[in-house]
Amino acid sequence: MLGGPQPWGYYFRVAAICFTLGAGMEMFMLKTGFYDKVTQLEATRLDETREEREAFLAQLRAELERQAAEKGVQLKLPPLPGSGGGGGGGSGGEQQRQQQQQQQ
Repeated sequence: MLGGPQPWGYYFRVAAICFTLGAGMEMFMLKTGFYDKVTQLEATRLDETREEREAFLAQLRAELERQAAEKGVQLKLPPLPGSGGGGGGGSGGEQQRQQQQQQQ
């Protein structure tokens, strides 16, 4: 034992106090509906920016397709989120067919 008593008791007390405070804060947030409100706000924010994100993805896809055509590379890109994902609509499949015809 160098230099006096060990401070471990102090650290355990501080850790126990912090744990208790954190658990109390979490309980308060659960009881007041904090997480429900945050989930609702985040869903609203995502819904408001959906068109922006889809437009960005469409621009990115167009640029990738342009660069691939420029270099003669065949891309296998997933369908756009707004295109229906293969259950009708099918604008992504039409673009791929047109590209294949252009390459031949």
